[in-house]
Amino acid sequence: MQYQIKRSKRRTITLEVKSNAEIVIRAPFRVSDSVIDGLVQKRKDWIAEKLNLVKKRNSNKITKKYIVGEHFLFFGKDYELKFIKNQKEKIVFGNAIYIKEKYFSKSKDILLNWYKQEALKYYISRAGELSLKYDFNPKSIKLSNAKKRLGVCNQYNDIRINWRLIVAPKDVIDYVLVHELVHIKIKNHSKNYWSKIALILPDYKKKEAWLKANKHELFFDI
Repeated sequence: MQYQIKRSKRRTITLEVKSNAEIVIRAPFRVSDSVIDGLVQKRKDWIAEKLNLVKKRNSNKITKKYIVGEHFLFFGKDYELKFIKNQKEKIVFGNAIYIKEKYFSKSKDILLNWYKQEALKYYISRAGELSLKYDFNPKSIKLSNAKKRLGVCNQYNDIRINWRLIVAPKDVIDYVLVHELVHIKIKNHSKNYWSKIALILPDYKKKEAWLKANKHELFFDI
């Protein structure tokens, strides 16, 4: 079993199976190769399980081509991508997503920029409504382009929400927004934190289940 060792001044050993199926061991300088190899052998069943999970996730990964007839989600609903010759704007949203025909070669950039613009506009508006209703005071609401995380709230109460979340239903977006807004008051994931989440969204576990089942739709290949 091949793996990469990364040494530093750290005190503990960690083992990670990355999304590209690479196995990475982070260890202190003082730990010998034989000790690390022993750990890998001891955890081989766990590693095999993680590798199988990575393989399954990668096989479900959606690769978009940004061509006519392809379908894209927006607020949890499915829309066909179409190209229109006589259209003033580069992109128009209606019962489908329409891109001006002359911009066919740039359809990917146009669509992704549109997603980001719509996402930021909606997140700011919705976070404002939730903050007013539940007494939160975020310093800022910005977009994130993270490959895995959907949201984060830092120590200064700046909140970043992944632009890809705009493809999810609005109640699921609410869950991620609330998840980060509550971190303004509670910086951990204690029982108190989850109790606060449940007071605002009693069915939040259903939103978690949707995200788990549809994460491959959110993190489509760009």
